[in-house]
Amino acid sequence: MDKITDSGVSPVLGTFLLLALSVVMIVLVMISVNGIMGEYTPVYDRSVGFTIEVDATNSTALITPVSGTDLPFLESYRVYTTNGQWDSPSPGG
Repeated sequence: MDKITDSGVSPVLGTFLLLALSVVMIVLVMISVNGIMGEYTPVYDRSVGFTIEVDATNSTALITPVSGTDLPFLESYRVYTTNGQWDSPSPGG
């Protein structure tokens, strides 16, 4: 007599399904990592020289970028002082 078995899924089909699931999981991880890395903006060290002219009579200072290899790429700068900060909207400002 023949013995009838209900094994469900054949081993070949089970292996194929596991491989497909693994590929889908790897693709999802790669997409999420690329999404995170796409938002990352690297910070570069730049070198720019400034001159500072201080007028003690009216408590002002003139800060001017004057030299450095990265001077053409300077778009703005921020000056921090002990009692606050000043922003410059442009390199000449």
